[in-house]
This record gives sequence, C-alpha cells and structure tokens, in this order.
Amino acid sequence: MFHRFGTRVPILERNRVFLPRYEPEVSDVLTFILRKEAVAIITEAQALRAAQKPNSDIEVTAMVRGKEQTFRAQKLLIATGREPNTDGIGLERVGVALDERGDVKVHDELQTNIPNLWAAGDVIGDHTESQMATPVGAHG
Repeated sequence: MFHRFGTRVPILERNRVFLPRYEPEVSDVLTFILRKEAVAIITEAQALRAAQKPNSDIEVTAMVRGKEQTFRAQKLLIATGREPNTDGIGLERVGVALDERGDVKVHDELQTNIPNLWAAGDVIGDHTESQMATPVGAHG
C-alpha cells in the first residue's frame, strides 16, 4: 500500500523464496504481483543490525547472498513470526501434551493426546502461518 503512495518499500526475506511457508503458487503469484508494481523483494537476506542515524533515518545492514548490504529507511517494520500463547490457559490441568516451545503436540489428524480433543492454527507449531491455520481449522 505504501508503495502506491510513492514510498519505496523493499522487503527483506531471509529465505530463498518470499513467504516460504505458503503454498508455492501463492508465493509465486504474490511475488510476481509485487515485483510488477516495483516492490523490491530481496531474498536470502539475513538482517544483521539496525541503527537510528542522527538524521532520524534507520539504517539496516543485511547479509544478502553472502554480501553485506545497507538499506536506509524512515520507518522499519519487523515481522518475526508467531509464537503460540498457551501459557496459563489450563492445558496442563487437563493433560494436553506440549513440546518445549509450548506448542500443542498433535498427531497426523490434528488430534492431541486427549481423546476427542483436536488443535489447529498457531498453537500446533508446525503449521503456524495463517494460510495454514485456516484449512487446518476446517479439517475434520
């Protein structure tokens, strides 16, 4: 959206493809559309540091395919993923098995270790992106 208002919006993606946890077709189409609109998608970019400069600009240094690059911006949005919020909701009282991260453990059919109790979405860990949570939530 900001790009359409004339703002240069580079996207730094640490993986080889943009939105790697989405279906490849979704990632490919969205990448195509954004690049067609001249949004720079820089893949294989690992952010190393960010610093506020005296002129209020933000300088981000990233390793891009083995080469250090610097990006300057007035604003910075950091999207680091999601973590399940399972602390203190009583899962341990009913015996729901959690892994070391706090993700609810599920079998192939999304059933927990408790009969007649299933889990889906961000709390199961392996399928934490929203595009996976929707079809997983509609499962079964």
